[in-house]
Amino acid sequence: MLYARHFDDIVMSDNYIYALYTRRKISNDHPDNSKVYVFDYDLNPIRIYNLDRYIQFLDVDKDTMIYGLHTEQLGWESAKQKVFIYNLKH
Repeated sequence: MLYARHFDDIVMSDNYIYALYTRRKISNDHPDNSKVYVFDYDLNPIRIYNLDRYIQFLDVDKDTMIYGLHTEQLGWESAKQKVFIYNLKH
């Protein structure tokens, strides 16, 4: 089985780098969850957040909140978007 092996989105705050990773099969299927890896600016790993949802994009607010966007294709020209909010407790 082939899997995508790359970060789907990267966001930089004043203090950290947030990298969104979703291990997904090379197909149209979506996994059930995503991970956010947090690094300092020397690229030292700080933390991993295991999210309970699959998101395609993220944004971070003051290192305290992650906003994750999920887009579900409903047909050829329509889609439904959801925003999931995660409160980060360091």
